[in-house]
Amino acid sequence: MRIIDINTAYGPYTGASATTGSGELEQRLKAAGVEKAVSLCSYGIYYSYRDGNARTLKTCQESSLLMPAATVDPRGFFGQKELLPKLKEAGFRLLRFFPDLQEWDTEHLVFEDLLRLNADVGLPVMISVTAPGQVTRVFRIAGDLGYPVILQGIGYLQLAETIAAARRSECFMAETSGLSMPATLELLSGSIGADRILFGSGACERSVEIARDFVLSAHIPDGDKEKIFYENSARVLGV
Repeated sequence: MRIIDINTAYGPYTGASATTGSGELEQRLKAAGVEKAVSLCSYGIYYSYRDGNARTLKTCQESSLLMPAATVDPRGFFGQKELLPKLKEAGFRLLRFFPDLQEWDTEHLVFEDLLRLNADVGLPVMISVTAPGQVTRVFRIAGDLGYPVILQGIGYLQLAETIAAARRSECFMAETSGLSMPATLELLSGSIGADRILFGSGACERSVEIARDFVLSAHIPDGDKEKIFYENSARVLGV
């Protein structure tokens, strides 16, 4: 099956003793049969999102496998309305937010401003949601803004909330890296449809092959696996 991995990163990680380079990420992706991957430099998460985005763009322009994702930290955004249009014009395919890693709340007013500003830009958005209530707070802001909102990192504890959000808004989608049991993927697919689920591995911090095999082992039709692995991300990213 063709595979697009919508959730990868390279670079320095908090608590890690070594930095994982983009070359190693590409090797892991190719070994798992991934055709394309959306990625970013983690420098943009932990240090400066502007410098991180510049590093991401440079790396992805030199790669035939990686596509760039941008990130913006609401704590360092002061209303520059030109930022998001410039990110899209530069070729970024996805806009990512990391409230848990950066320790800010999804009720952050600047986060809300960014999501609303993006309604005029239309970049697909991916948001890490790992705590109860986060999905609901994101839905209340972005449920009617009209662009894809991908919930990343959901596990069993966020499953009911995710299903409720996706049933209320066709814009809401789920990414697979936080799911740990094939039965949860089967439940999610049966509840919101396979066309609302996107494959993500969480590499380099996680194994691409384990993430791939998790989807392959689920008791869902092969056609649904093809949607999860490739077709849904291709549609969202315009590949």
